[in-house]
Amino acid sequence: MLDTPYFARVDLTVPGSKPQALYIGLGNLMDEKAFQIDVHDWRAPVSSIFYRYETGPVSYQSPSGEIHREVTLKRQFEIRHGQLEYFFDSGVNITDDILRKPLSQNTSQQMRTIVETIQREQDVIIRDVDSSLVIVQGVAGSGKTSVALHRVAYLMYQGLQGSLKRNEVVLISPSNLFAGYISNVLSELGEEQIDTLTFEDLFHKVCRNEIAIQSKNERMEDLVSAPSEEYRLLLKDCIRFQLSAVFCTILDRLLRYTERHLVPFQDIWFGGVCIADRATLKERVLRTQQRGIPLQSRLKQLETWIMERTHAIAKERLQQIERIVKEGRRHPFEVKQFSRYLSTKMNARLLSQIRTFTNLDTLALYRRLLSDR
Repeated sequence: MLDTPYFARVDLTVPGSKPQALYIGLGNLMDEKAFQIDVHDWRAPVSSIFYRYETGPVSYQSPSGEIHREVTLKRQFEIRHGQLEYFFDSGVNITDDILRKPLSQNTSQQMRTIVETIQREQDVIIRDVDSSLVIVQGVAGSGKTSVALHRVAYLMYQGLQGSLKRNEVVLISPSNLFAGYISNVLSELGEEQIDTLTFEDLFHKVCRNEIAIQSKNERMEDLVSAPSEEYRLLLKDCIRFQLSAVFCTILDRLLRYTERHLVPFQDIWFGGVCIADRATLKERVLRTQQRGIPLQSRLKQLETWIMERTHAIAKERLQQIERIVKEGRRHPFEVKQFSRYLSTKMNARLLSQIRTFTNLDTLALYRRLLSDR
């Protein structure tokens, strides 16, 4: 933090007390002996005051509840290589003239952080932890990707308490070139890099690299070098169809048809007891469809439900196995151990049977889409 220890200062006051100066930077800086925070991380709850408020009454959330204060000073700094270049006091929103300098530094081969110039609307998006799904829509160059990456850094900062790890976050990028362009942002914010996937990477992952796919460049080359105009028109029609609402409708119909007709549900027996018949299993899967849960997730929930039902009779079943082993007299000194071994084998066989219909073969489904008229 020596090069750029902080970029902002906010003075907070409570009636009858002296102003308290809060400095805001890329990370926390604490006096470990006095337990005094000298610089607050930009993601800390109190730092939201800098992004959301001008001078006057303010409030922010803390672990102990909502805190109310008054901002008497709001100041921004430009510090580079440990040297103060300039500062200014801001009583109103940051002006375009002041924004121009930091934004002009972004014209490099890699995206930079925007912590010094985050606007109120962006801060609301970055710090939103109440919504399970956030969609940000804007024109090219409006800062969507910057907000997304700063939101990741904020959620990982908040995840110190919720145990959010870097391998639980994935960024889906339009291309490897774009992934390289944004690769520096999180490291500048003091966070580890997260996994980045393109749609092609996702396709290969789902289809286990068993299908060769054309890249965008290869498809474009085919269009340009088509041997005839008729063939070029055919390729264009194919692309136009795959990007159409009609094709989306076909995919939706395939998914609905799959869950009703293509999942091979079976009656599940365990220890001579029918845990669930196929009609019950199908009804449970179709019922949870209303909650908007993907089919594969619903099938995995069904698998968990079945195994939980077997646990209810597992103890009684183990006792039956022990009686059978004891009567067989082939393992007189290891009745319990051998019984547990047999019980484990039976559970494994049951789980294998269940997974014949709870594991969707996406690749087979995709091939069926292209071959079944």
